[in-house]
Amino acid sequence: MHVCKELDKIIENINKFEVTEYRMDALFENFDGATRVSDTVSYIEGARDKLQTVITELRKAEKRAKQA
Repeated sequence: MHVCKELDKIIENINKFEVTEYRMDALFENFDGATRVSDTVSYIEGARDKLQTVITELRKAEKRAKQA
């Protein structure tokens, strides 16, 4: 159950994040020499890849459950 709650919280936070021009500009203005856009994009892409893995594994589990 803990794992389900953890995933639900992650999904909820992503879904609550509003993508607007104002907010993206505010994020961009926050970058400096130490924090680069490319580093943040790579970090987000890694998270996206992990979410895609979760989706893939859930679909596999669903398929196995249907075959059982």
